Amino acid sequence: ALVRQRRSEKTRARNAEELAQVFRDLGDLPAALGAIQEVVEGDATKLLFALFDQGRVVGFEIPDNEEEPLRLIPTEYWGIYHAAFAEDGQSALAPGLEAGGEITVRKRNATDAIPEQFRQPMRREDARRTVLSRYLECSGPLSLYDLMNRTGWPAGRIEDLLTKLVESGEVSTGVYVGDKPRPQWVNRVNLEEIHRRTLGYLKHELAACTPYEVVDFL
Repeated sequence: ALVRQRRSEKTRARNAEELAQVFRDLGDLPAALGAIQEVVEGDATKLLFALFDQGRVVGFEIPDNEEEPLRLIPTEYWGIYHAAFAEDGQSALAPGLEAGGEITVRKRNATDAIPEQFRQPMRREDARRTVLSRYLECSGPLSLYDLMNRTGWPAGRIEDLLTKLVESGEVSTGVYVGDKPRPQWVNRVNLEEIHRRTLGYLKHELAACTPYEVVDFL
């Protein structure tokens, strides 16, 4: 999960271009310097300022997310997030950095802040499926409550989207984590990686045992 969420030492961003890629991979991050620092090796302030100055990242408020509603998203994803979450209007949130490191936003007309190619209309269901799919790509097994907290969407809406993702073969459903509510959903590629790592761990553990201990284990 640390690798998928770009928080491991090997995958943290070391320059502005790499941080831009982190945003594209994850979709969005909380508009808080501490959250950005988790995916950056070094000073996150410098890298963020560069992206803000170039207009490559914008703010976006997820209406019914009670925990961290203000997010930062790649500018090219604005159309997706607007179709998925916005009720009306065509405004964008231009981010900035205060002297103390606080991330602030100011409302601007989307036609001034977002290039035209990123403001193209998109079907709401397609946009919501894209957002949910990307979130699952960057996570391990998640419960319905995890997804509700993340998106602010009602259970029925998320279940309909998950059904389509399962039918497409992109997502699997089952019980994967004992202490999470059931059922759970996980990106199929991530599930295969979990299985590979689990088998690798078991092989390593068994290789360190005597043949008699292996028989007893089995």
